[in-house]
Amino acid sequence: MVGLITSSKDYKLENTSFSKTSSINAYSSDPDLLIREYFLSSSSQKAKARKVIFQHISSWHSIVDILRWGANGKACDSYDSAVNLLAEIDSSVILETLGLIANKLYIPMLDDFSYRGFAEICLEILIKAIACSSKIDPMQRYRLIFEVIPPINRRNIKASVIDALLIMADEIDLTTIKSSIGRFTFDRDQYICDYAKEALKDLDLD
Repeated sequence: MVGLITSSKDYKLENTSFSKTSSINAYSSDPDLLIREYFLSSSSQKAKARKVIFQHISSWHSIVDILRWGANGKACDSYDSAVNLLAEIDSSVILETLGLIANKLYIPMLDDFSYRGFAEICLEILIKAIACSSKIDPMQRYRLIFEVIPPINRRNIKASVIDALLIMADEIDLTTIKSSIGRFTFDRDQYICDYAKEALKDLDLD
């Protein structure tokens, strides 16, 4: 992972906008330019750009860079923008590999107080993006969430997994979803217990 920037402190945003004159060749030779301009563009421009961006992104470094942008909070709607962009991924192999990289990069950072918040947000984005990746088979996404993200005793991560299961509730057998959420009702963290119970109530109401 040499050369990866892992903290918002290591990355300075430039005061730039989504350029209409930017060359597509420049995007191909420098995917980071495309990613930067995506996050600094307006919501409408982002929506138009998402579907074509991955044609010019081929390295895992660039995808991890999207996570970093989503977590540093210095661009407008950076969290949701990262989720929506990563949700365009149409290959479970890419998500699995991204998950392995994120696992090795972000999980160890959870033990470092100075990086913990940043790492948690990156993992939250990854979990939600997997759940929202509609181009990938629902059961593959379900499996990825539990295989890519190891058991973590962090409240925000557990809550994100519950949210992801709710997102996929219309695509996967409801009994499977309820069983997975039900495991959290026995969590030692009372907040997570209550959060899981509320999620199950929401499923019963639908």
